[in-house]
Amino acid sequence: MPLWRSSRGILPVDDLGKITSPIRERRRTFFRSNSFKSGVLIKPSTGSCEVPLHRQEVDVDDSDGDDGEPVVVIDDVDDMSVREPHVYVGGGIPGVAVDEFTIEQPKYTGHVVGGCHSVSRSIWWGARTRAGNDSMGRRKENQDSFCIRDRFANCDGLTFMCVLDGHGAQGAYVSHFVRDHYHVHVAAALRRHIPSLPPPPSSSPGDDVHHEESVDFNMFTLDTIEDVFLDASCRMTAALEDEMHLDISVSGTTAIALLFVTSGHVQPKVFVANVGDSRAVAGVVAS
Repeated sequence: MPLWRSSRGILPVDDLGKITSPIRERRRTFFRSNSFKSGVLIKPSTGSCEVPLHRQEVDVDDSDGDDGEPVVVIDDVDDMSVREPHVYVGGGIPGVAVDEFTIEQPKYTGHVVGGCHSVSRSIWWGARTRAGNDSMGRRKENQDSFCIRDRFANCDGLTFMCVLDGHGAQGAYVSHFVRDHYHVHVAAALRRHIPSLPPPPSSSPGDDVHHEESVDFNMFTLDTIEDVFLDASCRMTAALEDEMHLDISVSGTTAIALLFVTSGHVQPKVFVANVGDSRAVAGVVAS
């Protein structure tokens, strides 16, 4: 069974969705694997956004029968679509298999010309997704999806990104459900672990004030954000079981999630979490 890979190894949860010690048995999750077809390309928009890399290896056997090939969260991308302020999503349409004439339409790729800047103006990104082929070489349903949530947790200095790769008979539905709800669970978990974050946005956008100076960015540590991702993952799994009525042992999704901290009050940071074989790659753009 795939496990959540973290900086402290494999961290399981009990049947109530609570994080337990590493020696206890972990409940089943909604993650497996598939091949790379989709991704988000992220670049710093200024030379001042330099993030030192902190690499930690987790030596876990690939015992779930997958091909073991990594999924790289990078693609040749420019754009995406907006559903609500500061929320950008894309992905295939569940239940729809496209042909060669429609595969490049923006509603199927999530492609928006020009890319996007974060509210903090520290990073730029673009995204794209594309349906793959079945064993007969025919285009199939695209089970991939992605979500970018800027001004995350109602804070200008936070940006959350997630790319998902569904699998199984209803993998597209699971992928899109997680796309639309996981960022909400992560934001709620952040507020539980970092109480200095602003409250959720009100129904009147003009009433929201984003005072970053009141946020304790020193609490954004590896251990804290690891607990945030695990907390949100447990709640996301429970939501899938309760609301989707799916057997998530045969239909599910992998995921790669990135939380960017780009406030001017602290050194920029990027926290990365993954389940299944979805991966993020850091690189240098040649001048």
